[in-house]
Amino acid sequence: MSAVSNPGIRPYVVFDPRVKADLTYIDKEVRPAFPDGLYTEFAFSGHPSARAMAEAGHLKSFVAGALQGNASPARLVSRAVKRRSATILNEMSKWNLTRKRLDRALRLSEAALQIGGEQSDFLYHKGALMIASGNLDGAVKLTETMIGTRGGSASLFHRMASLLVRLGRLEEAVAAADAGLELSPQSIGLLRTRRNALEKMERFEQAYADGLFILNSGFGSPSDHLHVSGHLISMRNYAGALDHLDAAIDENASLLALRRRRDCLDALSRHYDAVEAAGRVVLLARRNIADILHLVHLNKRVRNIPGAIAALDDGIALLPKSLELHRVKRDYLMAANRLTEAVDAAIAVVKIAAHSSNDVAVLRWLRVRQMHQQVTLAGRDNLIRWQDYAIRIPRFFMSSEPIAILDTLVSTF
Repeated sequence: MSAVSNPGIRPYVVFDPRVKADLTYIDKEVRPAFPDGLYTEFAFSGHPSARAMAEAGHLKSFVAGALQGNASPARLVSRAVKRRSATILNEMSKWNLTRKRLDRALRLSEAALQIGGEQSDFLYHKGALMIASGNLDGAVKLTETMIGTRGGSASLFHRMASLLVRLGRLEEAVAAADAGLELSPQSIGLLRTRRNALEKMERFEQAYADGLFILNSGFGSPSDHLHVSGHLISMRNYAGALDHLDAAIDENASLLALRRRRDCLDALSRHYDAVEAAGRVVLLARRNIADILHLVHLNKRVRNIPGAIAALDDGIALLPKSLELHRVKRDYLMAANRLTEAVDAAIAVVKIAAHSSNDVAVLRWLRVRQMHQQVTLAGRDNLIRWQDYAIRIPRFFMSSEPIAILDTLVSTF
């Protein structure tokens, strides 16, 4: 709008402030271009607003006033006649749907269809209501009818493809997406829907081609990078997947992206980087046992047993009744030959799984090992003590005054 900006012109602008796209356009483009324009809000008039104005009886008087240079009102209100306007009823139904007032939205939609007839935008909204109420089969039939009687459009084929994906009718979904792309080859929404269907069919190379097209179009998002990473992982191209994951991950990255990055680093044998990535996952999913154990095993892989046990301790602090975490801690302590701590961990396991004969047997075996270790250590201490005496006695008798000291020793018996 800045290219046609003319401060001397005062256009009359009527818009629905509840249509977010129009409100954004008015605030960011139209008002800066025409700061002295005459702006009128007409709630529930939709886009464009002229049809609702005509149905409510406002259009003639508004245009006549504009031609005479009269100032327009700040707002148009149609409370008394809104029941005569199918457009207003349909827009009110949309507004109620966004607030999850489904019953009221359905009643308003039916009223709009009765007054205004089966207009395409009314039927399209009825389909949205059917989807929201879980009637996906009904929405498919309605969309098929609209395509058959009114001709297909990219938006109708997009809805059809999306519904068929949700219903698991994947081949039909791909066919619907193909039909929509013939009408609108650059439609990112249709490409994403077809890509999703191909993913579910495990046709990863075709899905990857759609994913790359989306990214190269300039409309790609972190989510699109994440999808492409999934295709590459399925094709075992972990290095390529890692590049896309790095493009997808930011401070607000999803757990799925972080987990995939961890797994790619692990597959590429970048174990230390994988440990760091696993730590970031655990920070976001602190109560997820699988993620905690993954971090533990990666620490073990880099021979950081203290780090593995510390990760287990952190997990147990949050999930004190997790039998799996207690068992893994017990086993790691056994492997590290830290028997006293292993016995304590085994006792904790038995307290949680009191009826597990296996866990009781492990505890007994650990106690036997602990006693054997204690006896062995005691024996070694005694042996070291006697060895020390054995060294000192010869040195004693080799001292400079052995006879005098020997007399002293004998006199004590």
